[in-house]
Amino acid sequence: MKEVIMGIGNHSRGWGHVDGEDEYSGGGKGGDGGGLTQEERLYRFRFSIPEPNPKPGKDGKIRRPNLVKPGSPATKRVLFLDGVPYSFFEHSLWNMRDVYSVMGAFTAPCLKRNTFRNEDGSLFDKGCPVCHEKGGNRFPAYAGTFTVIDMGQVEYIDGKVKLHHEPWENDKGERFYRKFQKVLLTAKRGSNDNPGPLKMLHFEMETLRREQGIDDLSGTVWDTTRMGKRSHGVGDKWRFVRKLNGEAEIRDYLVRFGAEEENLDLEIPVLDLEEPGTVFYVDPQKMYDKMCRLVGWGGSQSSERQRGEASGAGFDGEEDSSGGPEDDGQQDIPF
Repeated sequence: MKEVIMGIGNHSRGWGHVDGEDEYSGGGKGGDGGGLTQEERLYRFRFSIPEPNPKPGKDGKIRRPNLVKPGSPATKRVLFLDGVPYSFFEHSLWNMRDVYSVMGAFTAPCLKRNTFRNEDGSLFDKGCPVCHEKGGNRFPAYAGTFTVIDMGQVEYIDGKVKLHHEPWENDKGERFYRKFQKVLLTAKRGSNDNPGPLKMLHFEMETLRREQGIDDLSGTVWDTTRMGKRSHGVGDKWRFVRKLNGEAEIRDYLVRFGAEEENLDLEIPVLDLEEPGTVFYVDPQKMYDKMCRLVGWGGSQSSERQRGEASGAGFDGEEDSSGGPEDDGQQDIPF
């Protein structure tokens, strides 16, 4: 069955571009968000699995602790709410100086590899300062995003599953837990030689389709394991648990594991680079100005040399298992 691909340029809903590969470098150079809208929270605080043995930050605190067995691979259980990914080219900016104060996030859609339009409907053609060889000289990765319920870290005890939830403290020192949160899971495509989790998930889905007649990932439950620090932040070992049919069955399943039904949010958000008010929406000119400041160009540039179209950023080489030639930060993005 062939999925319908919607959208222009290189961003789309569906699996249509997963069979390709990223034939260029993957960009390895170099609380709950109080006051944020739901769209901002979903964009910034994405699904991730703790490292087997995470190290404390400068403040002495471990941001995402391994809650089960520090030093061993960590596993989380996830429930997919939507069945196909929304995919586009995205930059990982986590290790760029002052990135959060300038960009307000640790990632950004590529202004060159994705297609954007100006207010008058014409194509935005200024290129991408983060790609440009005299700018950031960093390369985007093609990634697919799913809406999932993060059920927590898994501990297996005598054949039964116990879920552990990440704690957090407010300004008053009161402790809370992130339980059964709706989050976005972003999976990179990678290359044919070094496939990323997006390719792995597509393979698993096609296997389920052949063997069990399951057409997409919606309602499927998985245990995903992060084997090491340099493994993909969303996991590199996926095990299918079961398929749930319909919202009532999904709610019942989550409640049986300890979710509070009144707090469950199962609504699937709109993911679109070009629709205002949605999670990934980008005003290309405003994003361009931010990127100029980030790479040290100051602001909007009229110089063709500075604002060029990333033609000098050589798209060669392939991504390794972590999404970049050395370390693209996927495993350490501080969402």
